[in-house]
Amino acid sequence: KGQFSRIYDKTALREVLQAGQTGNVLRAFEDKPMQHQNWDIDIFYQQKSWVIDAVASIEVIEEGPVRAGLRITRPFLDSQIVQTIYLYDQLPRIDFETFIDWKEDELLLKVEFPVDIHADTATYDIQFGNVTRPTHWNTSWDWARFEVCAQKWADLSEEGYGVSLLNDCKYGHDIRDGMMRLTLLKSGTAPNPRADREQHRFTYALYPHLGNWRQAGTMQQAYNLNLPLYARLIETNQNGLLPQSLSLCQINASDHVMIETVKQAEDGQGTIVRLFEYANRRGPVILTFGRPIVRAERCDLLERTVQDIRTDSDPRQISLAIKPYEIISVRVQLASEPVVV
Repeated sequence: KGQFSRIYDKTALREVLQAGQTGNVLRAFEDKPMQHQNWDIDIFYQQKSWVIDAVASIEVIEEGPVRAGLRITRPFLDSQIVQTIYLYDQLPRIDFETFIDWKEDELLLKVEFPVDIHADTATYDIQFGNVTRPTHWNTSWDWARFEVCAQKWADLSEEGYGVSLLNDCKYGHDIRDGMMRLTLLKSGTAPNPRADREQHRFTYALYPHLGNWRQAGTMQQAYNLNLPLYARLIETNQNGLLPQSLSLCQINASDHVMIETVKQAEDGQGTIVRLFEYANRRGPVILTFGRPIVRAERCDLLERTVQDIRTDSDPRQISLAIKPYEIISVRVQLASEPVVV
């Protein structure tokens, strides 16, 4: 049926999925909310569902030293689902590159992974931070939050081990009793009668890991999935002055601080660098630029100056102090010539 009957973590020496359960199960739910069809999901959607397990073809499309790829094509009613599953040699995650030609109405499509993790709360990525939500429905508040909005990842971790579910453009999650689900499509009919119709391309990934999401670098894995490295082969010598490696801007505290934005200032005066703390830690941060800094200043989100920043002994560096979950914006004016080292 093209589903995962077992995932074994050779680093942690443990099973990832619950015994007797299967992973990467595509499930369609009847989705007829009481109102606001293209927005609402009512909790009774779970009462009627179908597992999409028909298979038109399974083929190995890639089998190299870096990764292997398995492509599964599934029919479902008038729709077609094509998934390419990538397993990597050195990367501890499984990618599900997905193409869907969707023709259905009033169906909610989710993918589910029943993981063998015991945890009362799950953590969800949001803009410039993260939130935790319970994994049970013990109170009316919990009952009302059966679907959680998140951005690049959701994580379920117990002491010493966890599983992160990453994605590049899908934002609805529900996690309960070890079942991790990601909402892929919602095909309401009002006010748009053809919502979510036609072709979709997206990728989600399963990332089992030692430790909690902070220790495992879930944030970095999620950004790597959303902003992959692009490579370009240069066949001729460019006779340039740049060193073998160079970064426009890098940070010394990437284990808990993320550079989220590098952009031209709205008024054209310099470059805006926006960073945020995501692991509930405070401490010093050093930003190193690829060119000498002419001027640096802290600014607010509207790019209005708050205070000047002095450069360190190295003219390419500035130092900042960051608080838990703080967002910092910096405006820098860089010298025109690159640094040669």
